[in-house]
Amino acid sequence: MSDYFYNEEQDREIVSNLVNDFSRRREERKSTELAWELNMNFLLGNQYCAISNRGEIDELETAYAWECREVYNHIGPIIDTRLAKLAKVRPGACVRPSSSDERDIACAKLSKAVIDYASAKHNLSSLISEATAWSEVTGTVFYKVVWSSDSGDLIAEEEGKKLYEGDIDISVCPPFEIFPDSCGARDIDACTSIIHARVMPANLIEDKYGIKVNGEDLDTFTFDNDNFLAGFSGRSNIRKVTKMVKHNHCLILERYERPTGEHPNGRLTIVCQDKLLFDGELPYINGDNSSRT
Repeated sequence: MSDYFYNEEQDREIVSNLVNDFSRRREERKSTELAWELNMNFLLGNQYCAISNRGEIDELETAYAWECREVYNHIGPIIDTRLAKLAKVRPGACVRPSSSDERDIACAKLSKAVIDYASAKHNLSSLISEATAWSEVTGTVFYKVVWSSDSGDLIAEEEGKKLYEGDIDISVCPPFEIFPDSCGARDIDACTSIIHARVMPANLIEDKYGIKVNGEDLDTFTFDNDNFLAGFSGRSNIRKVTKMVKHNHCLILERYERPTGEHPNGRLTIVCQDKLLFDGELPYINGDNSSRT
């Protein structure tokens, strides 16, 4: 991606278009995000809050100074029980041969072995637990599978640059990071474009894209680490969703667009702050007839 050729005027237009598109999508989904945050408050046991007319989550005040509030949490135990049950169920991949031919059977066995190896290497069971928790709290979650050229075994090193074999990378994307082109889309197949808004350390952005950016303090949602590591093996405490500040990070906007007449191989545009990091066709051939989807 570092081989992109820059045109200052054209880049500014592309950046402006993507930033404005992201702002529109974020504003359209604001009410849904407030509902997610309200669910998180209930999960944490903060039941004395509500969405105000100003579009914010406010604490509900007592009617009288002498009133006492009882602490109760009906949502937490329900989520804890559901996650404990779901943790016992782990979906597995199965590869079926296309025919009874020995070569197809051998190919299917090899494919199954590769999938099992990748699942174990990337600790897929832990990722599924994290995704399940997000799904229970917000109602949706996403997996992102990409090819990382900075992973795998080291092949060569020349003039300080390292060349790696490459490997897949699997990550869990909370719904706060994914912005479809329409909130009314029933699924990903119904979207013509999707924006993935994620945070990344400023120094890693410079190393990966060769462009220097200024780091900021950004708020992100995450699961409490202690409860996350504890898992769901009979413990009564739940994995809590909390808000944390990430220092010296930047927001990266990645817009994936389906193939069109103007862009027959689709389009991927990556922007950080006022800088264009990449603009080109979709990187993966993952559709029928060697197409990109």
